Amino acid sequence: MHEKNRAHARRLKTFLFAALPLVLVLAAAEVAGRIIFFQIRSDNYCALQCVYERLRLGMLQWHANRLAAHYRENFEKAMGPQLYEPRNREMLEHLEAQYERYFLKLKQEVEGIQAKFVLLYIPYVDYTHSYTLGPSRRFFQRLADKHGVDFVDVTEEFLKYPPEVVKLLPQDGHVSRFGNQVVARILAQHLRKYQGYRSPFHFPSHPRLMGDLVGGPFSSRRRRWNQREDMPYTVITNRQGLRNEKDVLFPKTKLRILTLGDSYTFGPHLPNSHTYPYFLERYLPDSEVFNAAAESYTVSDEEALFDERAKFVEPDIVLLQCLDNDLTDFFWFQRNIYDRARAAYVPDAVEKAYFETLDRQ
Repeated sequence: MHEKNRAHARRLKTFLFAALPLVLVLAAAEVAGRIIFFQIRSDNYCALQCVYERLRLGMLQWHANRLAAHYRENFEKAMGPQLYEPRNREMLEHLEAQYERYFLKLKQEVEGIQAKFVLLYIPYVDYTHSYTLGPSRRFFQRLADKHGVDFVDVTEEFLKYPPEVVKLLPQDGHVSRFGNQVVARILAQHLRKYQGYRSPFHFPSHPRLMGDLVGGPFSSRRRRWNQREDMPYTVITNRQGLRNEKDVLFPKTKLRILTLGDSYTFGPHLPNSHTYPYFLERYLPDSEVFNAAAESYTVSDEEALFDERAKFVEPDIVLLQCLDNDLTDFFWFQRNIYDRARAAYVPDAVEKAYFETLDRQ
């Protein structure tokens, strides 16, 4: 009986010793897999630094959200027609000044790599609303004229069609496949004058990521997005985190166009092949167009993205898409939700005065 127990113990010990290396190998593979996944998803090389930044941001946003509760009932009112009334001109000019500051910074960075800079205006969801279509459109036009930047406006062409043709209405207000074709056609007509241009600027090295989407270490990534249950779509990103199937290769052999913008350039609820950057590449055969847009971005986010990552695409043309809500995205409560830096903002003196005015109305 004792001999049988000893034999059983020996077999168990043999099994454990045989299984231990396998367990260690699997554990090592799991740790390695997590490290690789972390490096793909994060810019930080140290996980503890990432944890610290997330905790710090959480505390800042908690404080900002507590402050936001005091103003919450006036959020929608603040971004509506009242903003464009003469009595609130100081607030609007304050937002315009912030946009212009980042716009000039981006322009200088684009010119620093000797690329051409183009500003594209696409009207917002309900482009028949004069309170946004008028002042915002005129502001972007004035800004481009003031600083000598090419301005492409697709409004007049959009107005030739019913809204539900150029937009995804009634389900969603973003640009439809046909609307993106309209945008790309107008852009192609404007950009043909630059087809022979090549920026002579080259970077000695390039980062792994050039966009803010999740890139793949070996090949493109294909994911299904379900922002609306009734409008699922597939997003393909290349290794550099751009919404493209092909990777950015060096040296470039064609005219290289980089698009910066928000969801109107990113193209929600549509596959890659229905976005205007995709169509633009088809309309300009001797070109390659890389889509670095991200949903809910405004010019401060686009400038930071360009400076940190996207400029390494080495574009010949940088196309900045602007939208009516790019101005109101500078409200502190909007930045707390959408800002690329994931910082925490509080209302400045002008915003406080504006909200006090809304409280009295």
